[in-house]
Amino acid sequence: MTDAGPLDLIDDYNSDIEEGVERQTRGKLGLDLPGSMANRGRPIIQTKGLKIAPTGRSFVAATTEGVLVYSVDESFIFDPTDLDIDVTPEVL
Repeated sequence: MTDAGPLDLIDDYNSDIEEGVERQTRGKLGLDLPGSMANRGRPIIQTKGLKIAPTGRSFVAATTEGVLVYSVDESFIFDPTDLDIDVTPEVL
C-alpha cells in the first residue's frame, strides 16, 4: 500500500508501446480481499470531438468521460458556469 493506493494499481511499466492499448487488460491484480471483484482492465474511453485553439496552445476533447480541457498556459482556467444553452458550435 502506498499514498497513491494499492501498489498493484500503479502502472509502472511502459506497456502501451509493447502490447497496444487493446491488450492492456491486466486481469486480477492480486486483490484477494473478501468481497473484492476482479479487475476488468482499463476502461475504454472514446473521443467524440476534438478542437484545437488557433494559437495551438490548448485543446478540448469531448469524451465519454466528459469534457477535457488541456492547455500549456497555467493561467488558463475553464469556467463551466460560463456555459449556456445558447453556446453551440455554430455560434462559436
